[in-house]
Amino acid sequence: MPQNQMMSGLSALLACGSFMLSASHVQAADVPPPRWDIVEVCQNLEQEGGPCPRVESDTRRALLDRWTALPAENRIACTQEVDVDGERSYRKLAACIDDLALKAFEAGTYGRDPAAKSATQ
Repeated sequence: MPQNQMMSGLSALLACGSFMLSASHVQAADVPPPRWDIVEVCQNLEQEGGPCPRVESDTRRALLDRWTALPAENRIACTQEVDVDGERSYRKLAACIDDLALKAFEAGTYGRDPAAKSATQ
């Protein structure tokens, strides 16, 4: 492959990668909270009766209250993780988000902008 074609292909690849990164950053900032049906959640967890609906509703409300303050990466990762395992649950989502926050706190990175962290490393 001639040098000019290889360089133009590389330039196109880098431009595409930059666009994808900026597009994912925009999408990450606008991650809406999941809107799962509480009855369906409890049915899937095989906990239709008892405290399940109340606990899931309370957990959902608490998550919504702090949703925009949570790091977008955590919202995305945990929502995808809970969706992938097929057992949607606001309790599982909250536990995942809290676990990631605890790990970031222990690592000394809690509350830092991920872009700023990578620039200092």
